[in-house]
Amino acid sequence: MALHLRIDHLVMRLFTLVTLFTITLSATFAQRTLIQGKVLADYENIQAAKIISPFLSEQITFLGESQINDDGSFELQFVLDEEEAKVQISLENGPSFSMIARQGQSYEFEIQVKEEKIFSYLKETLISTSDKVYSKQNELNQQLTNLRKEHSKANGALKGSYNAALVERFTAQFKEDKSVVVLTSPAFRKYVESLSASKKYQETYQSFMNTFMEQFEFSTRYIDAANNLIYWPILYEAMYSKEGRLSSIQDKIDEIGDPRIKSVLTLAMLSYGIGRKSYDQKIIQSKLSTLQNSNPYPEFEKYIEMSAALLNESLIGEEVQNFTFQKLDGSDISIDQFRGEYLLLDFWATWCGPCVKNMKKLPALKNNSGSKLNVLCITTETNHKKVRSFINRTGYDKDLIFVTSKEDKPLESYFKKRAIPLYYLINPEGVIVGKAVTDPTELIQTHLN
Repeated sequence: MALHLRIDHLVMRLFTLVTLFTITLSATFAQRTLIQGKVLADYENIQAAKIISPFLSEQITFLGESQINDDGSFELQFVLDEEEAKVQISLENGPSFSMIARQGQSYEFEIQVKEEKIFSYLKETLISTSDKVYSKQNELNQQLTNLRKEHSKANGALKGSYNAALVERFTAQFKEDKSVVVLTSPAFRKYVESLSASKKYQETYQSFMNTFMEQFEFSTRYIDAANNLIYWPILYEAMYSKEGRLSSIQDKIDEIGDPRIKSVLTLAMLSYGIGRKSYDQKIIQSKLSTLQNSNPYPEFEKYIEMSAALLNESLIGEEVQNFTFQKLDGSDISIDQFRGEYLLLDFWATWCGPCVKNMKKLPALKNNSGSKLNVLCITTETNHKKVRSFINRTGYDKDLIFVTSKEDKPLESYFKKRAIPLYYLINPEGVIVGKAVTDPTELIQTHLN
């Protein structure tokens, strides 16, 4: 009898463990975001990267990758660490597009590569999605596209009737639906531009903006919309009037009554100025510190911290630690070998669109320095075949030195690498003299010219 009870007890415990494991496993898979579809171009791989903050559009971290099959089909899965995030989908060493993806949702696209004279881009056509917000916003985008076609001349220019038709169509839509779908829709940004540009529509414009501010919350979608609807027009106006200084932009921001929107726009202004020569970095650091100390919104804190971390220049002025790297031919190379010349450390990856874009400028910057500059391109990617493929296609190894890291964690910790691109400039004495988180052109020219 006792043996029978023990066996029953063991069976019940085993059943409980299996059930818990199944539930946990199901929950894990349910949280995975799926991007699938077909690429109508000759590429081998497709990657996803997360834009770490709606205020830092060029700072990204790797999410996942998928091989593209012979028929162009692919299935890309990854886990988001928040409910929604801005994600960059890119073809290997090629063009990309961005989208706001949601945790646990699926998206199916047909992807084409469009070639222009000086660049190429991706045109993604949505086939299906489980994300109702994305689906509805896609419908609004299609409405806008159709409206432009209806009111275009033979040469492609828009007719004078376009603005009135746009306002009429989207005002009716706004009266019916004042949800996050409409308020944050990329299509409605064009509508708001038309409203704000005409005195005739000022009442409608104010109604939209009041509703937007009333319903605003600190989500990726709302912050992204606030930056596009309010911040960028303020910045462009300031630059156009040659009053692009922080103080004049801040004056415009201070005219806005809603303190949440004001906080968002202030951080957008400060984040935009990080690493830019035309903005006093000490003032930006001081204002970021003030914003951080006075911020009353816990859900906004993480965004301020991300921007503040990029501005952290605690290594500037220090003698660099000597790290050893491995070249693709297997030989070792260390930082100390470049004493006597300037050395730019470029943290990059093949899946990082901004990294690849910036790298195009580096050979010319090196050659224009009069042999005073070396560039060490550091990747932690383990797929060396992809890295070699990139180098063979671009030929950048004629001027740049490509290496992989032998000490990933100590290296990333020392250089405070949270996302890429990231650049450090080291002078001939081995002292770190500058840091950049976007295009390193200004950094190099400031110190070498």
